[in-house]
Amino acid sequence: MQQVLLLSGSEDSDISKVASALCERFDKMLLLHVTEMNQFIQAGLQEIGDTTTSAIEQKVLRIKNSVSIAANAIDMRYGVIIVDNLDEMSVEIYKRECRKSNVAPVHIIFLDRTSSTINNLELIGHVIEGNSDLNPYQKADQIQKIIGSNRSLMTT
Repeated sequence: MQQVLLLSGSEDSDISKVASALCERFDKMLLLHVTEMNQFIQAGLQEIGDTTTSAIEQKVLRIKNSVSIAANAIDMRYGVIIVDNLDEMSVEIYKRECRKSNVAPVHIIFLDRTSSTINNLELIGHVIEGNSDLNPYQKADQIQKIIGSNRSLMTT
């Protein structure tokens, strides 16, 4: 899988375990948690979810770095899973940066509808409704089927 998957969801959706279950299925897969990009910024660190100018600047920086890493991984024939708490602004930034870096195809999947900041349903991609009865491996199975059918492609 030399594609990019943007995966969003709350911790209640087992997002980290689902992402790890997906990675286990492929030989060459990079897993990137965007919140960890915050560790790269030492001066004036802003909290995720903050809407100040400085916080938005750092959000853009995290996404640009994530897309750059994804582009490098794809050049080396790796697939990439980017775990991020997506909102409308983030999705638009990902679209712009993926287009600039020629990163495609990109799939976007929400494990739940926790992001109340996304009102435009066209941005959401695909939502796996919160079936809490499924374990992370079963959710990973669902995601693979969705990606295989191209129902989750993000249009850049």
